[in-house]
Amino acid sequence: MRLLSSLLVALILSSCATTTTTTSSVSQGDWLDNLAAQKVGKDATIERNNNQSFSLCWNNKVNPSNSMPVLQFIIVRMSDHKVVEEGAVTMGSIKWISDYEVEISHAPDQVVLDRGTNTTTRTINVRKYLDVVR
Repeated sequence: MRLLSSLLVALILSSCATTTTTTSSVSQGDWLDNLAAQKVGKDATIERNNNQSFSLCWNNKVNPSNSMPVLQFIIVRMSDHKVVEEGAVTMGSIKWISDYEVEISHAPDQVVLDRGTNTTTRTINVRKYLDVVR
């Protein structure tokens, strides 16, 4: 009986600790959800890099003037909640390709993003923003 009581108390304490941790992490993410909604629109997709130092937030919208899909994006440094990159691409896609690199691409036959290499993809390296926390 004594063992059963001890197990019950341990179970209750561990569930309380888990609830507190979960609530804390959710409230920490609220600022990011709000920032993403403000910058790129409601229902934004948010992906963090592997070490959780940056978040990529994007949303596809339709441009009402020409009915073309426009991908709006921001990259946020998590340590100080600063938007370090932002932009928009018509008929494009965006993804993490490494821990510090984001690739932005256009659909084939679209505007060239990097005129030097004549390609429809561009890579943003966010490593340069690691040491610039102000």
